[in-house]
Amino acid sequence: MKFNVFIAGLILAALAAPVFAQSEALPQRRAITFENTDLYGGDIRTLRETTLDICVSACLEDGNCEALTFNQEKGACFLKDNGDNPSPFQGAISLQIIDTGAFLQASASARLSDLDFLPDGYLARATRRALDIGRQYPLNQFSAPELKQNINAALRDDEFATALYYSAVMLSLVEDSGPWLDVAQYAIFAAQADAANASRRYSLARDSAINAYLRASTDTERAAAAYVLATLLERAGYGRNSIDALRLSQQMEPKAGTAEALDRAIGLFGFRLRDYQVDNNAVRPRICLNFSENLIETGGDYSRFLRIASGALPVEADGSQICIDGVTHGQTYEITLREGLPSLSGEALNKSSTLSVYVKDRDAGVHFIGQTYVLPLSATPAIPVVTVNADEIELRLFRIGERNLVSSALYGLLGNALDDYSERDLANQRGEEVWSGIGEVSNALNQDITTALPLSDVFQSFEPGIYAMTARVKGESEPWEEAATQWFIVTDLGLETLLGADGLHVFTRSLRSGTALEGITATLLASNNEVLFEAISDETGYARIPEGYTRGTGGNSPALLQVRSPSGDFAFIDLNESAMDLSDRGVEGRPAPEPIDIFASFERGAYRPGETVFATILARSPSANAIPDLPLTAVLYRPDGVEHSRRN
Repeated sequence: MKFNVFIAGLILAALAAPVFAQSEALPQRRAITFENTDLYGGDIRTLRETTLDICVSACLEDGNCEALTFNQEKGACFLKDNGDNPSPFQGAISLQIIDTGAFLQASASARLSDLDFLPDGYLARATRRALDIGRQYPLNQFSAPELKQNINAALRDDEFATALYYSAVMLSLVEDSGPWLDVAQYAIFAAQADAANASRRYSLARDSAINAYLRASTDTERAAAAYVLATLLERAGYGRNSIDALRLSQQMEPKAGTAEALDRAIGLFGFRLRDYQVDNNAVRPRICLNFSENLIETGGDYSRFLRIASGALPVEADGSQICIDGVTHGQTYEITLREGLPSLSGEALNKSSTLSVYVKDRDAGVHFIGQTYVLPLSATPAIPVVTVNADEIELRLFRIGERNLVSSALYGLLGNALDDYSERDLANQRGEEVWSGIGEVSNALNQDITTALPLSDVFQSFEPGIYAMTARVKGESEPWEEAATQWFIVTDLGLETLLGADGLHVFTRSLRSGTALEGITATLLASNNEVLFEAISDETGYARIPEGYTRGTGGNSPALLQVRSPSGDFAFIDLNESAMDLSDRGVEGRPAPEPIDIFASFERGAYRPGETVFATILARSPSANAIPDLPLTAVLYRPDGVEHSRRN
């Protein structure tokens, strides 16, 4: 027996139907469909030039309408008060309207709250399916015994699509849970056998399982429907919701198989421990347990749900993590998570579990205290480096000359950590490698050890430019990994700049003594490496670059300021870097003054009507000098913004 003989019956696909209340569990009225059939007599109203959808809606909304006949050729709709006289009529479609029993409606409504876990839209689609199923699968002239016989025959031949069809037709004759559950199960089997139609059939299965639960009259029937619904929810990607369906099934009728399925679902989708991580590289390591859901944010004491074999340790919950502080490197900790540990959603661990977590020693590592550093010029300059669990480090030292600083700054190289490629580029293109070797450092297990690397062993004197030192633990890193990198200059020139409307102001002082330095050459370089302007500092260490040279665009935009002493000492500032912003500290200052700057103040802040206002008004130039003989007009405004008076 093949299903394709019934394809003609599926032409009546579900179309628009009357709107039903969202709170309704079951449609109040449904239709049984007969193809090529006329219901003779009983007409109460006729609609001309209409559609089947409108015809059906009109009947369902009319309490006196018990049946209808629709002439497809003429678009004529005949609403009837009975459907007692069916007769063959080619091209006509007739429907009988069946009222859902009050008892069944009340019973289903009482069960609605059981299905609160359903995803949005699922219940509405199931109700719509119950309303339309009779039109999707016409009854025609089938009787219940014939349908049962055809279903059994199809199942014997594993023709699940055919069994599904006849079971769906059976729903026109009965309103029980069993046939709806049969449709759900046969739809699953048919979907598994036919991938092309799987999505449509799984949708039918979900709707049918929900309808089966709502119509179930016994706990056994409800348990079976909820179990099938759980499998369909998991397949649709709602594994978390499937847990609630399985719990509902187990609540209705406890079974070992359902309990096993519930444990599996909780393990896959429920509130559970996902994994853990150990922050072993911190000076004070800790263990963090990662859960599948967020934990209680405030007021939750999780220490009582954790038992640590070695003794009580501080426990802190944050987001979906519980972190345990106070652990020690090289130790193993037995941690028991107790059943009932709660999540923010109200879910809890369904069973206890024990972890064995080893906190290993810190990984060997090296880092510098900062990425950029001004090293004061002295007889014994040194760069501090911090190592962990290392005896030797591989060191390389590079230099970028003063004439290549602009391109390197624009390239984004300065101040960043270097990998093997950047080191080769620096050595062969943008600068030079001036030294490489092995540095021996002290070592204490898991402790940060700071070692001063003496540069006097490498240099007798420093050339103008910027230096970069890279460090790697010997044998512990890959060439493509970024090395610890320290950028530095060695200088006695302390440099400070201020950019204003009147140009760039440069101040130089000695880093050793703090005294102003006279005779320092300040050179402003453009993005194209051209010299824009040079200025010499006076006895106060001050030099000014006029505003015209700081306003260039494109290749002529200012990029770098270099300063050099007569003895060859060198320093620079990258003008493309952000200036120090002190606005968040209440010292943002005033905007640059206009040619005339007005200061006004009053002897107090509030006045009563009729009182005299005393104001002090000063006019100053941008250099804060008084401007004599300047005509001023004082305008006084009321609180509502209306001008009150003015005085010259």
